[in-house]
Parts: sequence; structure tokens; C-alpha cells
Amino acid sequence: MPQAPRSRRLKRQRSLTLRNQSFSTHFWHQPLRFVTLVDLSRLYLPASYSLILTTMSETSQPLITPYKMMMKRQFILLQHLLGLRSSPSEAPTFCSLPNSSIKDIVFVCIDTEFISDGRKLCHQAFQFGISMLDTRDLQSLISAPRSAPPRLPDLLKTHNFCAASPEYCLKVSNKYLFGESETIRLEEIQPRIQAIIPDRDIVLVMHDGNNDLRFAKELGISIQAICTIDTQMVAQHPLQLTHKASLRELLIILNCPFQHIHVAGNDANFTLRALLMLAVRNPDVLNLSEEQLAAISTFQAVAQFPRLRSKVENPRGKKT
Repeated sequence: MPQAPRSRRLKRQRSLTLRNQSFSTHFWHQPLRFVTLVDLSRLYLPASYSLILTTMSETSQPLITPYKMMMKRQFILLQHLLGLRSSPSEAPTFCSLPNSSIKDIVFVCIDTEFISDGRKLCHQAFQFGISMLDTRDLQSLISAPRSAPPRLPDLLKTHNFCAASPEYCLKVSNKYLFGESETIRLEEIQPRIQAIIPDRDIVLVMHDGNNDLRFAKELGISIQAICTIDTQMVAQHPLQLTHKASLRELLIILNCPFQHIHVAGNDANFTLRALLMLAVRNPDVLNLSEEQLAAISTFQAVAQFPRLRSKVENPRGKKT
């Protein structure tokens, strides 16, 4: 095949060069071979997450390293909060519980379910689930005499709110596993949620939570969290995942009991269970104290406690 005239080839080469330079300047803000951690966060992470970002120089590590570093940092922070690891240098400051390395915090997990039809989220039928785990309750269970019967179901305080037609709310209520799902009007949801959240140091927990945060913002719900942990991100490091796992997949991997996924309150509860099981992955057992070993056993017991039966599973049709 005859080659294009030299002038045409040079023009095409110049056009490609200018296009690459424009892409490098506009998107990466530095040569394509190296990117900043800020740029990686724009690619892989929701913009609403509060992450500690640093800049790489042209002599830094390859592209994938900063992403893995961020996943590992979330995992280290989680273990630090639960007293299984010493404080990382960049971690927020938390108060510890008395005579314990566990931090005095409340994990607050939110999850939303809605049907998208192109309108604003808060104008649709939706569910809002919230589940809370107080580390004071965890510490009480760890310190309790082994002869005392544990009250594991009480540790995860879970709520489910549904704003929709009576038929939809009934369907949701029948699948909700942790009490009674509350039917609520749109204007009631914000004060109801705000009244539930304790006035304590909060760590916000989600699983792939960008849409959940956006939905909460539309509803006017404000959760003043010291930091945010996403279990989808945390799981990347200890499980050595090469993809972003769904909540269902993560629960199966971690051997957490579950049923009726996509009921918001159920998902919030299961996400906290997954959080506890992720925290006990890869512990340095040789360097753990007796208290930390007892904590690991307690975290696993809480996370793997058998689920409650839903109302539709009750053979006599009675509420459970």
C-alpha cells in the first residue's frame, strides 16, 4: 500500500502529540507515567470521602501503589480503632476506653434502597437503614465473666425506615430481620434519624457508600463523623481482592450469616458484621495481648451470631 505524503504524516503525528499533551495536562496534571494520589482518588474513590492525600514525585512508585496504600490505610485505621494495632501516624485522635486500647467511639452504618426513575432521590419510594455499634458495649462483653450469658443481639442497634406505598412497606417489613420496619413520611425521616444518632465520637461506615451519602444529603441528614470507613475499600487489603466486592460476596467470604440483602436495615447490620470480621484478618497473633485475643474472639462471635428469622419464615405467620 502506498504511504501517505510526508506532509500528511507529519501533520497527523503533530495532532496526536498535541492530543496526548493536552490529556496529560488536563487530566493527570503531570506526565502520564506518574500520577498524584489526589488524581487516583478522583479515579477510584468517591469525592465525598475524607482521605489523607499526599503527592508523589516523578521518582515515586508505579501507578497501582498509591491505590493499594489507601486501601491498606483504611484497614490499619480500622484495626487501630478496635485496639488491634498501634496508632498510625496519620490517624485522627481518639480517646481510648478505660483500661483498654479500644477507642471510645460509635460505629454508625447507613444504607439506602430506592427505585430510580430519573427524579430526585428524595422524591421516590425509599428505605433508609441505620445500624450502630458502641465500642463501650463491645468492651463490656470482652470484660464480662465467661460464665455470664452474652447478649450478642443487643450490640448492633438497627433500624429500618420505609417511605412508600403500604404494599411496598409491608413487603419490606416481612423481610426485615431486626425488629419492626417503621413506615414513615418524607418530612419525618430527617428528625427521626438525627434523634437516633448519639452525641459521641462517630465513625461513619458504609459499603460502596457514595450514593448513600448523596441520598442522606438530599434528605438533610447530617452525620458529624470523625472519619469514614468503607468496607468495600477495607476488604481490598486483607483479602487481597483484585476487584470491588459486593456486600453479598464479602459476607460469603467472611462467613457472616445473612439473608434478605437489599433491605436497608439488614444491609447496614450486615455491613457492621463484615467490618468486625475484616478487623480480625491478618493479626500478628504472637504480639497480641490477652485482652486483644479476647477482643478478636468477641468480634467474631458478634459478627457470626445467627441471624433472626424474618416474619415470612415464621411457619405460623406470627411476628418474631
